[in-house]
Amino acid sequence: MTTSQKILIVLTCSALVFATFLSQKYQKEKKYMIDKYRYITVAKVSEIKPEKSFTAAEFYYYYDGIKYESWESIHKSGSKYLNRYYRVDLSSVEPKYSKIHLDQEVTDSTEIANAGFILGEPKVPLIIPPHDMEVIQQR
Repeated sequence: MTTSQKILIVLTCSALVFATFLSQKYQKEKKYMIDKYRYITVAKVSEIKPEKSFTAAEFYYYYDGIKYESWESIHKSGSKYLNRYYRVDLSSVEPKYSKIHLDQEVTDSTEIANAGFILGEPKVPLIIPPHDMEVIQQR
């Protein structure tokens, strides 16, 4: 094995160790921020994406009128979660940090609406042009 190959192996291993360290640090920070500044709301699962080794459940939620998107790794078929609402814990200081609870489905329409979601068809007012008003009034 040449010196350049050894250097390449050492650099690759170092990069993997560093990436693992950063990932663990991020997960610890996320858990700490959610635990310390917990805010519970509702999220909607919007997409299920099968990957090679896991399935990603993409979801979104609202906090202070702002829409946040995130995803969670699941190890089973996710089609049963699609377009359903679930409890989500997030950090009120860093709302991008969230943890969805796919075992806690929310079906109460008032709770879902209070979380910022619009349910059902939007109500559009009936607008009648002025020239058609005469026809209606004559009936």
